[in-house]
Amino acid sequence: MIRAVINQEGLVINRVVVDKVTDWLPPDGCSLLTEQQSVKANIGDTWDGSKIIPQSISEVPKPRNLEAEIDELKARLDDIQAVRM
Repeated sequence: MIRAVINQEGLVINRVVVDKVTDWLPPDGCSLLTEQQSVKANIGDTWDGSKIIPQSISEVPKPRNLEAEIDELKARLDDIQAVRM
């Protein structure tokens, strides 16, 4: 059976085949999800404590606030120009 290995942050770091005979344990600081929990798990996905969050969803960047960034850059430019005068 294929099982997902997660680190302390809940990131899926590996998928391993574990049979009922093997007493394999994950590395220190890692956990092994159940077979059912591991079904949709891929390396790079995140375990939120109850379900797998696919990497493509968990890594969606936050939208940038371009107006605020422009205002900050204008203020920095004003500061630089004031120092030069």
